[in-house]
Amino acid sequence: MGAPFGKENHNWRGGIANYPQYYIMRKVRLEKLQEQNYKCELCGKPTKEIHHKDLSRTNHHKDNMVVVCHSCHINKFHSVNHGKSRKFNLTERREILDLYLGDKKIVGEIAHLKKCSRMTIKRVLVKCGINKRELGSFSK
Repeated sequence: MGAPFGKENHNWRGGIANYPQYYIMRKVRLEKLQEQNYKCELCGKPTKEIHHKDLSRTNHHKDNMVVVCHSCHINKFHSVNHGKSRKFNLTERREILDLYLGDKKIVGEIAHLKKCSRMTIKRVLVKCGINKRELGSFSK
């Protein structure tokens, strides 16, 4: 008979998924994994992970997805320089400030784009004159 589904399942969370159109993402993810023979596109290791290139939780097109192993996913796309604070030159600091002020991007998105920690981005923004209180806690 199988496990109950929907509201009857013990894992039911009210029909809320982390990704809008989750069922489409799962379908496209499976197609992409099969196309790549469940191998990381960067190193060739076996995997079942994908990464959205544009960081969007709504753009589930195959060309926006990369098949990656967990190690490459963390190191290439979510790197925080292993605890070392990244140094930015003046041009990069201006770009970070423009991203923050112009596009109203959140600190986490900028950190992802720049491949560094949120704390590093917050420190750069404070050096550029943004009030610490506006940025919130450094632990966020």
